[in-house]
Amino acid sequence: MDKVIVLGDTGMLGHKMVQILSQKYMVPIIGKAQFNPLRGDSILPFLEYYQPRAVVNCIGAIKQRSYAENEFVTLNALLPHNLHIQCEKTGAHLIHFSSDCVFSGENGPYKETAESDAKDIYGKTKYLGEVGHTTALTLRTSIIGRELYSTNGLLEWFLNERDTVNGYVKSFFSGVTTNWLAHAVSHLISQPKILAGIYQVASDPTSKDALLRKIRTIYGKENAIIPNEYPRCNRVLDGTRFEKETGIVVPGWGDMLLHQFQEDKRLYAGR
Repeated sequence: MDKVIVLGDTGMLGHKMVQILSQKYMVPIIGKAQFNPLRGDSILPFLEYYQPRAVVNCIGAIKQRSYAENEFVTLNALLPHNLHIQCEKTGAHLIHFSSDCVFSGENGPYKETAESDAKDIYGKTKYLGEVGHTTALTLRTSIIGRELYSTNGLLEWFLNERDTVNGYVKSFFSGVTTNWLAHAVSHLISQPKILAGIYQVASDPTSKDALLRKIRTIYGKENAIIPNEYPRCNRVLDGTRFEKETGIVVPGWGDMLLHQFQEDKRLYAGR
């Protein structure tokens, strides 16, 4: 059985990767006490011991939490490249995730060839951390999903919110669910040659308002959603190249959310 190391296994994306990938691969758990993300070379002993087929990096400083500027630089910009250097020493393929926030949202939709115009430290460092190489894959996307220990993301926040919320009708994006992304990554790792380079993974565009209404219906919420014209932002990505080269087609939001709800109902029984 092939081995896959997942870094950041308690985060929104990382824990989902562990849940899904462990159905097909051996996924050794490497905790914070064992691996220091501030020192990318601290992963090398684990690479040498486990000889994984792939390393899935889900570590990153997110904009919803307070980080010092140097932490954004170290975790988002430097760590992915340092991990790739170590992965090459044992032949492991690095899979890393970037964000639609490498773009400001002022000129969307965006192709992969568009220049980053991020205004904040998060977007700038995520762009600098993108690894394009024959032995590395960076998936630039946006995600929603369940969380274990926080409510930083859109989905977990909304599911825990009891009051009226704003629905941003002019804020557009083309993200995917963490469940779907984890299954897609599982498929990519199973291929004889793992995809390499920088690719955008995108669903059909939706507004944050429309997305919240779909979530409300599928998850049985009753919150009132008030349409709001501001802020205005278009971070829609063009994911045509990824779909063409992999044959993996991102489902519509209704299907993705329903699958997520049904799968998570089993994985998060009682929540």
